[in-house]
Order: sequence, then structure tokens, then C-alpha cells
Amino acid sequence: MYLERLLSGYKLIRFFFSFSFFFTFVIYGKIFEENSYEIPEIILFIYLITSFVLIFFNQILFLEFFLDIVFLTAFIMFYFKLVPYLSILYLYPIFFYAVLTGSKKSFILSLLAFLIISYFKIFIENIDFSHLFLISFLNGFSLFIISFAGIKLNERLKKQEIFQKQVEKLKQEQEIYKKLYHISANIAHEIKNPLASISASAQLLKEGHINQKLVDIIYEESKRIDTLIKDFLNLSKLFSGKIENINIYEEISKIIKTCLTKNEIDIKIFTKDKEIFIKMDKLAFNSMMRNIIKNAVEWAKSQVIVSVEKLGNYIYINVEDDGIGVDESIKEEIFEPFFSKNPEGTGLGLAIARNIALNYKGDIVVSKSEILGGAKFTIIISLEDKDEGTNS
Repeated sequence: MYLERLLSGYKLIRFFFSFSFFFTFVIYGKIFEENSYEIPEIILFIYLITSFVLIFFNQILFLEFFLDIVFLTAFIMFYFKLVPYLSILYLYPIFFYAVLTGSKKSFILSLLAFLIISYFKIFIENIDFSHLFLISFLNGFSLFIISFAGIKLNERLKKQEIFQKQVEKLKQEQEIYKKLYHISANIAHEIKNPLASISASAQLLKEGHINQKLVDIIYEESKRIDTLIKDFLNLSKLFSGKIENINIYEEISKIIKTCLTKNEIDIKIFTKDKEIFIKMDKLAFNSMMRNIIKNAVEWAKSQVIVSVEKLGNYIYINVEDDGIGVDESIKEEIFEPFFSKNPEGTGLGLAIARNIALNYKGDIVVSKSEILGGAKFTIIISLEDKDEGTNS
């Protein structure tokens, strides 16, 4: 992460440096110099274009840092008066290559820069041989120490990245444990209440209080626990694993018939094409649609509308009701296991439905129904080929 940012930063800095250097040199040359230095201008222009192109390469190439030194040297060769000022620039490609790669090839760049600077000192600046040894030693020491420092910094950055990944992994694990604790606590709470009713009713029956209401309580609470366990298992169930070509209109029509309640909620399905098919596990599809439609029926005042539309490689199934809608603050929470505003619900239906959609490269989003004014659940399913066992 740090190294990727550093590489991007270096490439951008190189481009802006070459850009500013090129135009500064051109303007300075035109105003203050009598002679036009065409070759240095060409070199700087080529370097500017090269640095711009290299911005779009994410890989770390030894060649590009080598070219930094070559271009700098080529420019100095045609503009000798800048040798004392530009020599320090050799440190930058060496240092950044060492930091970014941690490779000992950076010492090759150091050696190359050392030989070039030594050549300039001897043949261009005409340094006295009595001072040459000291100057060469200082230059060489600076170049090699910057390379060594870069390699060590690379090691530290990599260790820091590993440490940060470990910290992030621990945070993720902690979040998983928190969710598991939350789910476990909710399961215990959901099972505890009906068990208490069953236990109390059984105790009264044991004491000889024969009452049909007590039998009904035991039956209803046992049924509630059974439903809770089945819903919880469906949250991560593999289903049949059999992929079928499902006629969406026909399957939803069957589900609607089973969702009609004594409240006489009017449920209608609309689609321009009744021959829209999707390849899915039929049990998974039915479970997903049943939970969404059942939720709409529970909250609707009098009407539920289901519409189906195919756009590109996606199927959009909208389930809308004329109920109170979903508050913006809980739009994501409603898909969490055991989150329910219905006192009679288990809080697993929407979680099961979304889990199925996600496993089929889709999703379920909730918004306000523009038609009925209540909630609008949009199921999005991809028509792309599914991997085996996606609905896990």
C-alpha cells in the first residue's frame, strides 16, 4: 500500500519536474542566452514525454530509473555549466528505486552515477588531482549510502505493511466474533421465550390442569421454535444445488397464491414479457421471493405489486407495498439477522433473501415506492453464468 503510493508519487513528481525543467530551460535560453541549445531542449522534451508515458505503468521497472540517469547525463553533456547543480539529482532515482524494490540493483545505479560524476569532475570541471580522491570518495560514499538507506527503508515499509494487514485481519476477526455473539444472543433470546411458555404449560399439565389452551400454547410455541431453526438454517443452506431454467412469472405467480392472507391483501404481478427465464436453484429462488413478498404482505395496508423487468444482463424484480415504508436510518439494518420491527417475525427472512441474491452475483436494495408510497424492494440478479455452489 505504502510502496504503491510512493511509486505513483515518484512518477508524478518526475513528470512535473521534467515539465517545469523543460519550460524553465527553454524560457531561460531564449531570454538570457544568445545561442540556442537545441539538443538539450530535445533531450528534455523526450524526457518529458517519457515521464508522462511512464505514469500509466504500475510496474516498477529498473529501466525507467536507469533512463532517469541517462537523460540527466545526456542533458549535462550538452550544458556543462549546470554540472555542480545537477549532480545531486542522481541521488533521487537511486534512492527511490532502492526504497520501492529493496533490490541490490540500486548499487548498479549508484556505480553508474559515480562513474559519470567522476568523469565530469575530471574532464569537464578539471578538478585538481590532489582533491579528486577526496571528492570522489565523498560522492561515492553519498551514492552508495543513499542506496543502502533506501533498501533498509524498503524493509521497514514492508514490515509495516505486514503489521498493518495483521491488525486489519484482527479487526475483521473481532467484527466476526461480535456478529457471532450478537446472533447467538438473539437466538438464545428468541428460543428462551417460547421455551418458558412451553415449560410453564407443561408444568400446569403435569399438575393436572388439563386445558386446551395449554396444549395450544405448547403447539404454537414449538412451531415457533421450529420455524426459527429452519429460517436460521436457511440463512446458510446450500439448498438442492440443482440449477434449473426458471420462468420467473410462473414461479412468482405460484408464490403469490400461497401468500394471500385473511387480511385480503391485493397482490398483483406485472411484466411486459411473461417468458423471462433465469438459471437458479429453484428452492433458493422460491425462498428469496417468498421472504420478500411475505414481508411486503405483512406491512401492506391493502396492496402489493410485483413487477419484473430484464435490462441487459440483469433481472430486476420490484416488490412494492402501500405500507409505512422503511426509514432511511435502518435501510441496511433490516437485512441483518434477527433485526425485525414485526413482533411476530423471526428477523431472518430479509437476511435469507439478500444472502441468496448476493450469492447469485446480485443484491437487494430498498427504497420508497413511487407507485404505492410504501416500501420498494428491488431484487437484482445477474444473468451471467454462475459458478457451481454459489448459493452457499
